[in-house]
Amino acid sequence: METARLDGSSAFTTQPQNSTFEGIHASLADRHSPGAESVPKPYDCPGLQGLDIDAKLVSLSAIEQQLRWGVAQVGIPPTAEPPRPRPTLLNRLLKDLGGG
Repeated sequence: METARLDGSSAFTTQPQNSTFEGIHASLADRHSPGAESVPKPYDCPGLQGLDIDAKLVSLSAIEQQLRWGVAQVGIPPTAEPPRPRPTLLNRLLKDLGGG
């Protein structure tokens, strides 16, 4: 670590340029873990290269713990076609009378 003062003497400590005070959110660690469902697989980006994720990991706050999705909510939704609405009485009457 370097120390510097405006007049050149020692006064405060600066953070090295290859380090940061920032933390990594727990959701990134979840997406980055092996077997995680992410698009594209595996979840990665240039900003994570050479970074020790476990060392920079920040735990979730109390509100984030409450809002965290369960296993059933995380799954990929089915691609089945949604059910069609039931015909109304008006639609059935129009069809029977030849108007719909």
